[in-house]
Amino acid sequence: MTVVEVNARMRRTVLGIPAEFSIGQVARRTGLSVHTFRLYEREGLLTGHLRRDAGGRRVYLEADVQWLDNCTKFRASGMPLVTIRRLAELLSEGLGNEAERLELLREHQQRGWTGSTNSTTAWT
Repeated sequence: MTVVEVNARMRRTVLGIPAEFSIGQVARRTGLSVHTFRLYEREGLLTGHLRRDAGGRRVYLEADVQWLDNCTKFRASGMPLVTIRRLAELLSEGLGNEAERLELLREHQQRGWTGSTNSTTAWT
């Protein structure tokens, strides 16, 4: 992140305005290529609503970055895109479906995923 980007982000944070990131910034922060990020977006894996800046460019929030970081971990564990998409849908719906989220994660774990169980509690 450049000094200008850091300063702009700090100003927005001080003012209580959520920081916004370009697709390139999100790709750099998550380690995803822009191509993979766009694929995830087309596949419906993002949980937030599409936002655009004054110039019409897509912008993403810290929550989007954190979710994509989790998507990367889910994919590394072998989780199919369809399961990640369902988790994204459930998260977008809000509270009340935590049991279904946990069940999806447990089913994935039972299919042979050997990652940390800390990830399952983060989505309940």
